[in-house]
Amino acid sequence: MPMGEESPDRRRDVRGNYGGKCWICGLRQVFVRDEAALRESYRCARCEGSLREREQAGAILRCYAYLRCGTLSELVNVREFRRLSVYEPGTIGPFRPQFRRLPSYQQSDYYPPSRRSDAEPAVPLIRTWRRSLFRMNRSTWW
Repeated sequence: MPMGEESPDRRRDVRGNYGGKCWICGLRQVFVRDEAALRESYRCARCEGSLREREQAGAILRCYAYLRCGTLSELVNVREFRRLSVYEPGTIGPFRPQFRRLPSYQQSDYYPPSRRSDAEPAVPLIRTWRRSLFRMNRSTWW
């Protein structure tokens, strides 16, 4: 758990809801199970991050615990983190508003052959991102 946060499993009520802080945006709230799929439930009321996405944010924060940030929103403002080249496959979700503030953030999406015509305007850009990904210095990956 980042920054000494208590495990949510110890604070669940009888319905499975629990109080805690979103590791993406920092909102303290009661997380409510509202989906059949556990990992897509317990969404944040502010950034809409699911349990899965918030746990991913927690893992990133643990990797950079020495920077002493409690949320991704804080982490993207730290000079040392801003120097990284961050690549994210995908185009939706709660990380994008945070990572978009980074100078070397790149994202892409995959279109299967049957839908490539849907992506034609973006294909040259995606190819450029793929080339840049291979040129990135591995020491800057997280």
